[in-house]
Amino acid sequence: MDTVQSQVAAPRRNWLVAAWYGLSVLLIVSILSNINRALVQIVGEPLRISLGLTDGHLGMLNGLALTLVSAIGAIPLGWLADKIDRRLLLGVCVLIWSGATIVFGLSTSFNILFIAAMGIALGEAVVGPITYSAIPDLFPRDKWALANSIFVFAILIGSYGGFALSGVLFAWVSEHSAALPQWIGGHEPWRTTLILSAFSGPIAVLLIASMRLKRKAMPESTGEKIDGFMTYFRRHYRSILGIFIGFGLSYSVFGASSVWTPVILQRTFGIGPAEVGKTIGTFGMMFSVLGVIAGYLCVKHLRPRYGDFTPMIVAQWALLVGVVISCFTPFVQSATQYYVIVISKVMFMFMATSLTPTIIQTLAPRRMLGRVAGLAGMIAFGFQSIFPWLIGEVSDSFFTGPRGILLAMSMVILPALIIGLLVVRWGAVTIPATLREVAAEDEATDAKAAAAA
Repeated sequence: MDTVQSQVAAPRRNWLVAAWYGLSVLLIVSILSNINRALVQIVGEPLRISLGLTDGHLGMLNGLALTLVSAIGAIPLGWLADKIDRRLLLGVCVLIWSGATIVFGLSTSFNILFIAAMGIALGEAVVGPITYSAIPDLFPRDKWALANSIFVFAILIGSYGGFALSGVLFAWVSEHSAALPQWIGGHEPWRTTLILSAFSGPIAVLLIASMRLKRKAMPESTGEKIDGFMTYFRRHYRSILGIFIGFGLSYSVFGASSVWTPVILQRTFGIGPAEVGKTIGTFGMMFSVLGVIAGYLCVKHLRPRYGDFTPMIVAQWALLVGVVISCFTPFVQSATQYYVIVISKVMFMFMATSLTPTIIQTLAPRRMLGRVAGLAGMIAFGFQSIFPWLIGEVSDSFFTGPRGILLAMSMVILPALIIGLLVVRWGAVTIPATLREVAAEDEATDAKAAAAA
């Protein structure tokens, strides 16, 4: 009896090790992607001075080049993630962003910088579609929320910790560049820092190659020839647009408010940059992690009652609380009040954000998860490229004085958050039917694959 149990347990242990190892590699790649993007922002000021650029040039690099290109690249890369070996695609894209980072560091003109930044964005755009399509192949359905929460947690570490690690690397290079070989240490510190950061790419590729990332078998009868992506979209457009536009709009304006928060604290309340960075970084990390944990625990507690619709319910309530908190923003009178609003909103917005991957994975058949995740990324990145610029334009055009940027941000984000929540509610009406149909298709696919085996 013990021998039989050990024979059954051994494959399960091997499967668990392979699944968690695969997720760990994806986490490492995601963190490196976030650190790389943070580094481009960290070196923005010395880069501007070195090449004689304007703030408008920096805005174009961080907006159009890094964000809009990610939106454009998300769909074709998501399609490729459904069609070819995902390890090959991810490895190639890592090499693309690593090479583009080196070109960025060696650039001598804005045009070359812009092209290199586009290469960085294109290489990084594949991480989301591949990860969200891989998790259902690595883990059983009841573990998706846990795996996604861990992945979002890693994104938080990369986002908040990326700035700190980038700053540490830049400081180290500034102090020790003379000790480096001339071919790399003979450049300005910002250039050397970027070149050094690109060396992590080949290491990541070796880790990617060691993953066991096989797609679950799919019978020919469920292939694209019978029921393609456009057919799926036409049947479920309300669910898809409600989720992708509603959540994408909400998360994007939240991100835009984060971009302007350091400016508001300095300009409106006279807080120094060092204190702003320390406070937002420390408490933002703490409460965003609490939000991810709270989202996972709520889903775990409510799932026996609501099934696959549970993440959608929890995300909607978290988003609603975030909207209510944002309504107090125009009325703050002190930095402390503003900190409380920002940090509270961080918790509930990340509570909703962490559940979005699970919602996407249950919303689409496994055979097209890469494309569906790519569509979600395209919409979100598109919004993200607009709102930071829009807040600045509203401030310049309609407001003056130290509270102008605060009022401009409120004027933009409050209507957008409310519209986003309403669009989510509009899409939620048809989601239960979509979930049932998608689950039935995946079950039929698994049954036919088992019968064929």
